[in-house]
Amino acid sequence: AFATGTRVTVPNGPWLFQGTMVYDDQYAQYTGSTISGNNLVAGTSNRLRMLPISRDLVTLTELSRRLNKDRISVSLLLGRDVNSQYGTVNGTYSPTVARYYASPVQTAGNLGVLTVKTTDYPLKRLALNYEYRWVGTDFKPSFREGGISFDDAWSDQQGYNMRFNQAVWKWNFSGEFDDIKRLSGAFNVRQRKRFSVGYYGIRNIDLAVTVEDFKENYRFSSIRTPFATDKDEAKFSGELYVGFRFSDKMYMWAKAAQERIVHPSAGNAHFTTDIFNTRLEYYISNNMRLFAEHKTTEFGDPGWEPIGSPFTDNFTRLSAELNF
Repeated sequence: AFATGTRVTVPNGPWLFQGTMVYDDQYAQYTGSTISGNNLVAGTSNRLRMLPISRDLVTLTELSRRLNKDRISVSLLLGRDVNSQYGTVNGTYSPTVARYYASPVQTAGNLGVLTVKTTDYPLKRLALNYEYRWVGTDFKPSFREGGISFDDAWSDQQGYNMRFNQAVWKWNFSGEFDDIKRLSGAFNVRQRKRFSVGYYGIRNIDLAVTVEDFKENYRFSSIRTPFATDKDEAKFSGELYVGFRFSDKMYMWAKAAQERIVHPSAGNAHFTTDIFNTRLEYYISNNMRLFAEHKTTEFGDPGWEPIGSPFTDNFTRLSAELNF
C-alpha cells in the first residue's frame, strides 16, 4: 500500500488559494487461488501475488478572502472523492484477499463548504462563525482521521452550523445552532441548540452553565466503510462548571452534568445519565505540569457503558506533562 499527495498554496494580498490532491492505493496478498464468480477458490500454488483492493483519489480546492481589516473572512472549499473497490480483505497489518469482485465497484462523492467568520464585528469582542456545507454520501477520503466519526459527524449531509461567542466584561456568552438533513434519506436529520453563559474571576472563582437541546434521526449503512447506524434520539442536557484558582500555579475545576434522553422509536423510553468530572492542575514550571483527575458516569442504560481502553467514562488518573 502507498499514498501520495501534494499541496499548492498561492497567497495574493487578502486572497489565498489552496489546492490539495491525495492518492491512496491499497493492496492485499493473494496466493494460488482462482476466481469463481465473486469468490476465491483455494488452489495449490504457493506463489505470492499482490492484488489491488482499493484506490482513492481526493482533490480539494479552497479560495478565501479577508475583508474589513481582517475582521471578516470568507472561504469556499470544494472537493471530490473518487473511489474504486476491487474486493475485500482479511486482517489489517498483513491483509489477505478474502473476496475479489469480477469488476470494481466505483463510487464518487462531492464536497462544498462555505464559511464566513467575523472577529470584533459588528460588536467588540464578538466572534461569529457561519458555515453552510454539502457533503456527499460517498465523500469518505481514505486519509480522513477517525473514519467512523467522520462518517457520522461530517459525511452525508446538507445544512448549516452557526456559532457565536460574546464577551462582556467578565461575562461570556456562547451558543451553537446546527441543523442538517442527511442526503441518504428524507427523514434523517440532526438538530442541535446549545447555549452557555459564564462569569469568570469572582474572587478567583469561575462559574458557567450550559444547556443543550439535541435531536437526531439517522438510519444508514455505508457500502464503502464499516460505518452503520440506527439512531432515533432526543436529548436535553445541562451542565454546571465551577473552577477555583488557588494560586498562579494551582487550579481546580469540577463539573456536573445530566442528560435526559428519549428514544421515540422505543415507545418513548426515557433514560437519565449523570456525569461528574473534577481535575486538579499544578504547574511546576512553564513547560511542566501535574494532573489529578476523577470522572464518574452513571448511564441511563448500563449497556451503554463502553468496555475496554481508553476508559473515558469512569476513571481516576494521575499524570504529568512535559513540553519541550
